[in-house]
Amino acid sequence: MYMACVSVIIPAFNAARYIRSSLMSVLEQDYKNVEIIVVDDGSTDSTREIVQEFGKVKYLRQLNRGQGAARNAGIAVARGDFFAFLDADDLWLPTKLRYQMELFDSQPHLGLVYSDAVSFDQETGKDLWCFSQRCRFYDGDALKPLILGDFIPTLTVVIRRAVWETVGGFDETDKLRSREDWDLWLRIASRYPIGFVKAPLAKYRIHSNNSSTRLDPKRAYESRLSTVENALARDPSKLRTLRRKAISNVQLSAGKMILQCGSNVGARPMLLQALRTDPLSLRAMGYITLSLLPTSASRLLGTMRNHLRAAAARRTAT
Repeated sequence: MYMACVSVIIPAFNAARYIRSSLMSVLEQDYKNVEIIVVDDGSTDSTREIVQEFGKVKYLRQLNRGQGAARNAGIAVARGDFFAFLDADDLWLPTKLRYQMELFDSQPHLGLVYSDAVSFDQETGKDLWCFSQRCRFYDGDALKPLILGDFIPTLTVVIRRAVWETVGGFDETDKLRSREDWDLWLRIASRYPIGFVKAPLAKYRIHSNNSSTRLDPKRAYESRLSTVENALARDPSKLRTLRRKAISNVQLSAGKMILQCGSNVGARPMLLQALRTDPLSLRAMGYITLSLLPTSASRLLGTMRNHLRAAAARRTAT
């Protein structure tokens, strides 16, 4: 039986602390026809030396240009029929690729297959929450739900080479920096059905250097808004009725990010804008109410929510 080659692209920036375990999680896959390509995005630590301990791993180096550019560079030299993505600080479970490739085999029309994932704390090793607890997952014709928010964890994605060659790679412009993955999923969902494996097949590491924890709220808002506006312009007939809700969701996400930084007053204008854009948004109403509470009360509610998610994630992982 023919086993298609999967090229695994791993962008790495100062990843010496984590990349060994990430590479091992790929090498331990029970799907064996795998090519691993690490693209060093301008590291100044010992990332290169650690990667070169693994004889089967291809190593590329470039000036620091961001994850999208690093993934594009890896794919430019990849030989696989499929492309998969893993960040240098995250992990795969041993059955990940096998489950996903079985789904591709059974549904050859799929353009992309993804799965649930579990986050875990770097310091304690404890599972914190499943991605499925924070968003709803969709498969099949997923363009409309995807314009309302990115629910596809990049560390779980596998894409057909032919699909990549049709829709193009990650956008490397600064305007979409940090949302270039969502932009690509939208371009794929515009043309192809999406497949989903319900089980959590990957583990997302939470630590102080996660790019998402250091993202500036203003820049995050601008990149999300650009991603949505591009998709709306690309597929006006399919997405016209979702325009207000999609833009409101972007504004709501920005308000939530500011709220999580501890600035209730700072978050309120963006949350109010989200409600003006979509007056029927119950979520915007809820977060506006939360912003009116004392900061200590909103933090307590957030802590209680996180504890409940962590307990559910541990049950799911078990």
